[in-house]
Amino acid sequence: MSKGFLTSHGVIVAALSLSLVGCGQFGQLKASKHFKDANALYAQQDYRNAAVEYKNAIEANPNLNEAYFFLANSYDNLYKPARKGNPLNDSFLQDALKNYKIASEKLVDEKPETKLLRKRTLQFMAALYAKDKLNQPDEAEPVVKQLIAMEPTDTGSYFALVRIYEDAGKVDDAEEILKQAQAAAPDKADVWSQSAQFYNRKGEFDRAMDSFQRITQIDPKNPQNYYQMAVFYEEKVRKDFTLKPPQAMDYLAKGMEAVDKALELRPDYFEALTYKNLILRQQASKVEKNPKRQQELIKEADEYQKKAIDTRNRQQTGGTPAAGGKK
Repeated sequence: MSKGFLTSHGVIVAALSLSLVGCGQFGQLKASKHFKDANALYAQQDYRNAAVEYKNAIEANPNLNEAYFFLANSYDNLYKPARKGNPLNDSFLQDALKNYKIASEKLVDEKPETKLLRKRTLQFMAALYAKDKLNQPDEAEPVVKQLIAMEPTDTGSYFALVRIYEDAGKVDDAEEILKQAQAAAPDKADVWSQSAQFYNRKGEFDRAMDSFQRITQIDPKNPQNYYQMAVFYEEKVRKDFTLKPPQAMDYLAKGMEAVDKALELRPDYFEALTYKNLILRQQASKVEKNPKRQQELIKEADEYQKKAIDTRNRQQTGGTPAAGGKK
């Protein structure tokens, strides 16, 4: 469980507690005491004892709706993938699923804190169906569709389902969901970044690079976008031994164009300087046949390698950034 979620847990619980106490909906004082103790244990990541206290709170007040989520999530955190097959360990997933479902049915009012907790519930329930847990991707689909209906432009929900389908080997289904994300948020760079990664994994390199082109159109002043393009081109040429020389030449030229653009935007970009060095070496070994020109390319690569090292050393010691890259 990340620190970010633990922090948001505190915010959610504080808001819900104030609301419920103020409205007289907390039920019994006993339930309130158990819930408070459970929250303290949960924040300390003592999920086993937190689960006990959340169960006690629910027994004292079954209408303590938010407790079902935290009970489910405590069980979720108790599950260890490395111990899959152990009856007690596997039972944690079933207990988590049962209580996530109850929480999703009970957390229906329109208060912002309740809506946020319902969203969390559905997110964690969907993740429960992933390959490393229940491995039931078809069960995740209706849950994620609820998330998408709640916030159609929240691309994270689409990406979660893409990954679940992809892990299950349902690549066509994964691509269909990815297309829905593209249609829902065509101007979000992360949609096209995810698309690039997906198509590259699928072996459709040119479609991956088309996605990167969309990213640079959306965010043209970000040097990282061009650097990532250069990385993809360089790695493609280095790792794909089926490439013909003309195709390798084209990819390296495009990679060089991308890395030069990154350095134009940020001359002290250590990683981009490093990849310019690598692309130059690829040109010398994979494309260029003239021995004299090969040596010129290697010499230029050596210069960029030194420049990259000098830039990194200056940045680590707080020195002045490099003035610019050689064109």
